[in-house]
Amino acid sequence: MSMSAELVAGYSAFAPAETSWWSGIDDDIVPPGRVAPHGHVAKCRSGFPPPRVSLSGPFLLQVSPFGKLPFSSITRFVSRNGERKENKAWLGRKKRSISAWPILSALELTQAGVDPNDFRSPETLLTMWMSRFPHNALISSSALVLMQLLQYLSFVERFGAENGSLRPFADLLIGHSKSSVGILGFSSGIVSACVVASSNSAKSYLLFALEAYRLALWIGIRCQLYRFGTSNADTTLPWSVVFLGISTEEAQEAISNFGSRGNSPESEDPSKLYITAVMDDHCVTVSGCPPILAEFTASVRRTLPSVLAHQTTVDTLYHSPVHLRKVRDQILVDVADRNIRFPELSHLRAPVRSTSTGVLLSPSVEPSFSVHT
Repeated sequence: MSMSAELVAGYSAFAPAETSWWSGIDDDIVPPGRVAPHGHVAKCRSGFPPPRVSLSGPFLLQVSPFGKLPFSSITRFVSRNGERKENKAWLGRKKRSISAWPILSALELTQAGVDPNDFRSPETLLTMWMSRFPHNALISSSALVLMQLLQYLSFVERFGAENGSLRPFADLLIGHSKSSVGILGFSSGIVSACVVASSNSAKSYLLFALEAYRLALWIGIRCQLYRFGTSNADTTLPWSVVFLGISTEEAQEAISNFGSRGNSPESEDPSKLYITAVMDDHCVTVSGCPPILAEFTASVRRTLPSVLAHQTTVDTLYHSPVHLRKVRDQILVDVADRNIRFPELSHLRAPVRSTSTGVLLSPSVEPSFSVHT
């Protein structure tokens, strides 16, 4: 079986509890969802799995994906001979009380707009995106990252087969490491870019890919909740529009002029529109609440007829300083509480370019940058 088919990270974040399971092989510490010793793949179908468990022999951990916290949701350990054991080492590893761990409330789960019963197999993480959740930021953001990770995994497998490489992950990074050109990810692609730059083996790639998917999932959850709480607009309207033929300065001036005209009660505050991407000197993306953005787009078309406006399929607000006040902080809490182990600077095997400043990020360079959602 292709490794691509094994990357099922995050499936049970939506799966019913009775279908969740976690398997591994032999007497080693096996991170869930990652390559186990001897080349076996440990599949993780638990929503919030423990990061490390040391067990002997083939095993099965039954968990409840919507338990209050990872270790409290473990119900039992069953060995092949049927002997029942408790994972006392893990249960005693954290001293925080159960009530101290934040979870999604019933209201938040409703606002997230996702039905766990829709996800009956790993493949539905991708297939349900457009058919069932075409405008849901939770699904679109996480599915996009998953697609990127799977596509790169397929590319590496093909590269290894065509070039006879025994270490295709490492071989693909050699050029970037020597030239310091760096790996660049556009927008959410920075998440996948960091995984690529940190992985010199299939084992490390699957390990970091799982963590990246978990991160993308919680970014999607928080951004979807922000979308729900901010806009009652038509869900088919985009949150971002790309403008061709306008400079950053001209776009900012247009935003200021639009706000000063008072086109609507909401549009009196120009801070509700943001320049969220600059592709080149004459191509920028403006984002904001859909009805305000739609009015602004119509205004630009009237006042600047030479400027082309291209609607996107972006479902919520990204790359915005407004997120620094709340959404980003919520995501950072989610990362810490769920022990999401995204690659650190020291893990980079090839440099990564910051999508915000273009600064080269590598273990040998002290970075100076801020994190934006």
